[in-house]
Amino acid sequence: MIKILEKVVLDVAEYQRQAFHNANLVFETKADPFDLVSEVDRRSQQMLLTAVEHHFPASGVVAEEEGQDKPSQDGTWFLIDPLDGTANFKAGIPLWAISIGFVKNGTITSGLIALPPTWISHNLPRNSPTIFSQQVLQRN
Repeated sequence: MIKILEKVVLDVAEYQRQAFHNANLVFETKADPFDLVSEVDRRSQQMLLTAVEHHFPASGVVAEEEGQDKPSQDGTWFLIDPLDGTANFKAGIPLWAISIGFVKNGTITSGLIALPPTWISHNLPRNSPTIFSQQVLQRN
């Protein structure tokens, strides 16, 4: 089910790779002064949420950035961190992730973790939390 989102994750990864080199990017703090957010976080999340809404309109969403959560209508949820590692991103350290989890009736059934700087994504199937199915993202 979560595989449907792989294309948009690739698009978000490409956007983040390009933004990583933008010296003019502005970062803000949330409630915690060490919890950073930028336009890259927000835009990445919006890209992911648009795809979730298109493919899974009845699913709920719990998202990292404020004001984007949505209740579930069918017992399914997407847990989204659009830029997991904003502090590294800001510091110029090429190690961050796009993290998505899928929950059905209270059980985590799958997940997708993409590492944009490395072109690698991991699709985490249910019942194998320590085994990743690794694939290299294809460049267009």
